[in-house]
Amino acid sequence: WIMTVSTAIFSMVVTGMTFHTMQLFLDRGLSEADATATFISTGIASAAARLGGGVLADRFRLNILLSVSMITSVLGIITVIFMSTPFQAHTYAIVIGLARGCYVAVDATIYVRYFGRSHLGKIRGSLTTVGVAASSIGPFIMGYTHDLFGNYNLVLWIFALGLYTPLILLSLMATPPKEALDRSGKSLAC
Repeated sequence: WIMTVSTAIFSMVVTGMTFHTMQLFLDRGLSEADATATFISTGIASAAARLGGGVLADRFRLNILLSVSMITSVLGIITVIFMSTPFQAHTYAIVIGLARGCYVAVDATIYVRYFGRSHLGKIRGSLTTVGVAASSIGPFIMGYTHDLFGNYNLVLWIFALGLYTPLILLSLMATPPKEALDRSGKSLAC
């Protein structure tokens, strides 16, 4: 359940911020060219973090890497709230790229490691449904907030402190499930 909530929040925030990138930058006095240029920084950082995260996933507990991804996401959101220069914009893009890449590395590994391969298709299919549904909510919430208040600050603080911060603490409890045994001692695992 912790990973289901993580999937929902990650999908909602990433999609919301991506869809509203231009307006986020314009609201902070930056240009559309500045916004466009940061997509390259995000892509490179995300690819590097995904490769590095894959290596780290073999060496560290996945719930710790999940927490690191979420902490990095919070730092990225806070960076975008205060950004006002192209340098800060690229800093935001790199931090968010690192968070996304690390999350994707954990997401690609955690289900098979925690639950095995027997029902992986069902698990991933259900989580994909959750992710797609949450992806549709994020841009709506951000757009509605911007229309209501004239900026994204409130929703960004809610994303950072209200959603991600409690999830950072919860993710530390996302440990591999204990194998259940029936009365005869046989595994009840998927």
